[in-house]
Amino acid sequence: MIGVDTLGKDACTCCHACVAVCRVGCIEIVADDDGFEYPAIDSSRCMKCNECYSVCQKSVPITANNGTTAYAAKAKSNGVRAASSSGGIFSLLASCVLQKGGCVYGAAIGHNAVVEHVRAADEETLCRLRGSKYVQSRVGLVYQHVLEDLALKRWVLFSGTPCQIGGLRKYLGHKGIDGKKLICQDVICLGVPPYKAWRKYLDDLNFHGDITVNFRDKRKGWTKPSLLISDGKRTYIRRNRYNAYSMAFLSGIMHRPSCYMCGYRDMRYQSDITLADFWGIHEVLPDFADECGVSLIMSHTRKGEDFFGFIGGEMEAVKVPLEKALHGNKRAATGMEPHPDRDAFLFEIRTGRFSKAVVKYVKGGWLKWIANAGRRILRNSRN
Repeated sequence: MIGVDTLGKDACTCCHACVAVCRVGCIEIVADDDGFEYPAIDSSRCMKCNECYSVCQKSVPITANNGTTAYAAKAKSNGVRAASSSGGIFSLLASCVLQKGGCVYGAAIGHNAVVEHVRAADEETLCRLRGSKYVQSRVGLVYQHVLEDLALKRWVLFSGTPCQIGGLRKYLGHKGIDGKKLICQDVICLGVPPYKAWRKYLDDLNFHGDITVNFRDKRKGWTKPSLLISDGKRTYIRRNRYNAYSMAFLSGIMHRPSCYMCGYRDMRYQSDITLADFWGIHEVLPDFADECGVSLIMSHTRKGEDFFGFIGGEMEAVKVPLEKALHGNKRAATGMEPHPDRDAFLFEIRTGRFSKAVVKYVKGGWLKWIANAGRRILRNSRN
């Protein structure tokens, strides 16, 4: 049977496949002291069927993906791109699936700023799925809903991290479900922090209840993104290179243990399509660069390649050599290395202020704190 005692925390991604497949519902998700969630089995109810083990991503080797084609792309609509983290390609794919009578699954920010996977069958709900979320999303029983939609011959676009795509693939394969109408789209993932760290950061800023969050606000430009948080009464906005949460995320100091041993690094994607920001576009295609955002598309399968034919009229795209596409996105191949102060950082934010832990443990944190303080003093003096 699967579980943390069997896999160890370094291996479990908490993809929720084991939760979805359990026929008696004896697996629940519990958080450890650092806030990372893991499956726990109620042995008194377990039937010892081992189905949870059969869908675990660590029960079989993950094979490499071959034949990837890369593109620089952006939606022709500036409105679509303005509402997206980069070039708006996810929005085009998702809208296309909805027009075909299908549905879209992706991460949304819910009550109390919890990030969770939800089902969107209309444009209004789809808006919640746009944009990056730098927190691990809770999948829950979404895989079961995907199965139900596919059984009804609906088109389904599932968007998530590479390990969530892997979990879905394992679950559907175990159920023997035909995935001809399933499009799996993942992202170049830097790793996932726990909700507890995100919640701590919000508490320190005194944001509670339902809030609006944009992890990649582009009002200062795509290459100068900001974190925006609003509760309707006040708004916090600060460049990602200076706000404490983004600094901690980009440093890799608060990621899940399995992220540092990710089985999907070295281009081992199980998706049809991978989307990311096309960092380095100014060097690769300077005439294509745009401060409203440019996406990197990596198509891994014939299905993924063919699907772009449906949205070709709504986007501009240029094929680029894969090595050039990855030059500014090295994490697609190398993954994230463990941060030497990770354990100390996670321990300190349990009781101390998030920002102080960043100043203490994140490289450059002290200098950026000084720069921030200087800007605030200058701004106040002008007022």
